[in-house]
Amino acid sequence: MKKTMLFLIFVPMMISFSQERVQRFDYKFGIGSSLLGSGDMITAAFENELSYKINHYLSSSVNINYATSNTGSNVSTSLIQSNLNLFISPFGKSKNNIFRIGTGLSVMGVMDIYNNSHNRRTSYGYNLIIERDYQLSENFSIGYKLFTQQYRNRDVSSGILIKTGIKI
Repeated sequence: MKKTMLFLIFVPMMISFSQERVQRFDYKFGIGSSLLGSGDMITAAFENELSYKINHYLSSSVNINYATSNTGSNVSTSLIQSNLNLFISPFGKSKNNIFRIGTGLSVMGVMDIYNNSHNRRTSYGYNLIIERDYQLSENFSIGYKLFTQQYRNRDVSSGILIKTGIKI
């Protein structure tokens, strides 16, 4: 009876501890540079992203970016943008590498400051993204992101970010 009781207690515990926990959310932080085509402004860019793994081949993300510059045709330019993206991983997860291609919708608020005035505008558009992540451990990753964003008012933003992420 004692052995049966121990068996009934420990086997379910061992099974639950041996099952892999599926972590579907990642938080990523990126830093890099982009070229804001309107005004030829090279910006310092920062990104915060939350991504959700739908399955081995599909994922989605939402992010908020901030970029600023004091070079180019304006005295300074600052922008805040938000993106909603969908990615496909054509090769799935290969060892510790993940390659993703994505596209999505983007909205960008820009503030250009000239010598005696400033201009604010909001732009709506889409983006194209190529990402490569390398899993350093079960929970941590590092990678890069190449992107270009086309907006309806003819603004263009293209750049590269180095990203680090943690599974949550």
